[in-house]
Amino acid sequence: MIGRLTIADVGINVALFGRDLREDNQAIVDAVDSAAYIYTDVLGDVRDIISDHDNQGFDGIKRAVVGQTVATIDFGTQQEKYVCIEKYNHGQNVLTDLLADDGTSVLYQHSPGLIMYTCNADGSVTITCWTPM
Repeated sequence: MIGRLTIADVGINVALFGRDLREDNQAIVDAVDSAAYIYTDVLGDVRDIISDHDNQGFDGIKRAVVGQTVATIDFGTQQEKYVCIEKYNHGQNVLTDLLADDGTSVLYQHSPGLIMYTCNADGSVTITCWTPM
């Protein structure tokens, strides 16, 4: 475990595992109390991505309110706080990118920083973008 994500307003409290795209992130998200924390560098901008199944409580990000909802990641030696700045309710995970509702790239064209996503029942994904406080 590398840390713990808490978003009190939406009922999320989950352990974070992984750090590299080469790790088995599917096994991480399939486990209970376990979300994948993926570090990536996109055109020189760092993006941290957190993903988990919606049926394990991560559906809480669907209730995040832009400009209001605060997330805390406790890494043991330090805590980082973020505020939600963007939300896309019907995005797409196309393996090499996350696409916003309008089809634009969240990784390449939207805010750098922390991205969280979870699956929806219709096959789309809810994507939220967060900036440090």
